[in-house]
Amino acid sequence: MSDVTAFLNARLDDDEKIANTAIGRQPEYAEWAYEGDEVFAPGLSEPGDRWNVTCDSEGLRPAVEEKDGPHIAHHDPARALRDVAAKRGVIREMEAARTNLEERGINVPFFITWTLWHLAAVYSDHPDYRKEWQI
Repeated sequence: MSDVTAFLNARLDDDEKIANTAIGRQPEYAEWAYEGDEVFAPGLSEPGDRWNVTCDSEGLRPAVEEKDGPHIAHHDPARALRDVAAKRGVIREMEAARTNLEERGINVPFFITWTLWHLAAVYSDHPDYRKEWQI
């Protein structure tokens, strides 16, 4: 396993943990929607009553600005978990190709490394990110 792969796996573990923490023990809380000034979990909402994801500083009223609500709802925990799974699939395929080529004594095409570097770029603000991974 390459250093960038280990780095990516650790970041994806973090992302998965954060998403699962947001969900808690209620799978219905994984998908969020936005309407008006509310980000809410439709799977937990009864007609006329909403399970709000965001509230004001006193925890009383939903409070999301119109420019922020769609973004928050779009990146709900369910999407984060799908993103983690997709990236893990790409990493798995790239590492399998690398291993297969190395075992056969064939030089690994640079696109495999570049693919992993591109995935790592999302985490370029992390202290363990290496400058040599920048593209």
